[in-house]
Parts: sequence; C-alpha cells; structure tokens
Amino acid sequence: MQTSDSDSNRQLILGAAVALKRLRPSYGPLIDFHCALFLAQERSARQVTPPEIRMESRLPAEKLAAGLPLVSLAGIPWDPAAAGALMGELCRVVLRDNPGLAADAGSLLQAMAEGRLSHEALCAALLREEDSYFSQRAEELSIDKNFLAFMAYHSLRPSLEAAAIALAPLVDEAKGWERGICPICGSGPAIALLRNEGKRLLVCSLCAHQWPARRLVCPFCEESDPRRLRYAFSDEEPEYRTELCDGCRTYLKTFDLRKIARPIYLPLEQVASLHLDVQAIQDGYRSRGIGLALPLTQVSCIPDAS
Repeated sequence: MQTSDSDSNRQLILGAAVALKRLRPSYGPLIDFHCALFLAQERSARQVTPPEIRMESRLPAEKLAAGLPLVSLAGIPWDPAAAGALMGELCRVVLRDNPGLAADAGSLLQAMAEGRLSHEALCAALLREEDSYFSQRAEELSIDKNFLAFMAYHSLRPSLEAAAIALAPLVDEAKGWERGICPICGSGPAIALLRNEGKRLLVCSLCAHQWPARRLVCPFCEESDPRRLRYAFSDEEPEYRTELCDGCRTYLKTFDLRKIARPIYLPLEQVASLHLDVQAIQDGYRSRGIGLALPLTQVSCIPDAS
C-alpha cells in the first residue's frame, strides 16, 4: 500500500511539473530543480518510520479547546536516520541540477562527512527556531544561512508530514478549531486553498496539515475589518490570488482549486507562483510561513507568469 501511494505521488509530481512548465515555460528550470527535490523526498518517505504517538486520551481535546496545538514545534517527532540520508541525496541533487548553489551543497556535504556539522543538531535548531545557530554555523562553514535552513527543512519534510498524518485523527476528533496556526504543530500557514462551495483551508508551512478556517479573517492577526483586508489577482491567473492584511502587513497566497483542472502538487504550485511573493514583498507585505520554495534571496531571477 505504501509503495502504491508513493508511485501515485511520483506520477502526480511529474504530471504537475509537465503541466506547469507548459503553462509557465519561463519557470521551467526552477520547476525541474524542485521536481527533483520533491521526487527525492517521495523516495525518502518510504523509509520514514512512522512516529509512535502517546498522549493521554483527554489531553488532545483539552489542548485544542484551550487554543493550543497538539505538540510544540520543537517537540514534533521526526526520523533522524531517514532525514539524514535524505540530506545527502538532496545535496547531490543540488550539485547535479543547480550550479548556482553547488558550492554550498559541496561544502555542506563535506562538513557533515568530516563531522564538522551535525545534521541532527541542524534540524533540531530549525525546529527550535534558533536563528543564531544558523548564523554561527553559516559563518564557520562559509555556507549561506538561508541555504542551510532550506536544506534542513527539506530533509525533514517527509518525517514532519508523517508525524502530521499520525496526529491528524486526534485533531479530527476535536471540532471547532479555527485559529490561524496549525492545530498539529502551531506553525503558521504557507498557503490557503479554496475548495468546493468556497470552503477555505489553511496549509501548514511546516507539516503540511490542512485545516478549515473562516474566509474573511486574517489568519495571522485575526483582523476582520473588510476595509483592512483585500486581495490582489490577475485575469490571466484566475486560480491565484494574494490575500493582503493591512492590519499586520502580511500576505497569504491562495489557490482556488475550483479553477484548476490540471494535475496539482501544492509544493510545485508554490514554486510556480513565486512572482506573487515578489510582488507582495515589493508592496510592503511579508509572509509568516516557512514556505517550500527557495528563499527569494537564493533565486537570481524570478520569472513572470508568462
């Protein structure tokens, strides 16, 4: 069953990549690079040991009722062995497919091989949000800090999603969660989705869990005044819009799945809509999600939608 699911996901990634490159050919190299990363993650997902979840029967409902996520960001379970093996494979993908980042990938591989950098410590620091750790290690190893964080997150991603799947039934039993943070790990949303009948779902920027949310409310500051909430869109891309909050000056990309007939793989969809991030940032807004694409500072040229 696991192999069948994995094969299905692989075909979905490849199909989504082909459709997006046809739709936005200027994104081709960026899509190809991320497609290789996501396929490596899909292979790694087969090796992840699902976490053992132990909680007192009443604890999940009590935490959620109090507005608290099930686990802390630093406490979300992950598989160090699978994540460590994936880190090596991701570095090799970068060396093969991304010349602009190859030097950093080579330095990262060498530092881990020589014991000068612990992958497990790197990932633990990411989950503890220890920015100073990344700044220090980046300086010591002459590796871009954003690249270190990017690689740590992507090596963790299959483990984090496995943990979210294991914990999701505990959330489903507790109704009424409408907060702007993930009920699993407490992270902010990376994107929003609009499904049938306009139902809005938020997608966690860390573990990819999806949860329902109110439509006309900013998930970050709970602003509901329509005079301070607006959205930007283009007639050329009816499936995309960017929700903007003038209360906290944040933005959130929204994908209207009702208007997308092609194969869709959400991480690739984020990559192929980076021009929306650029425009929102240029307009003075910021994102609070971790995001699945390369940090904007790592992308020499974000193509337009054409």
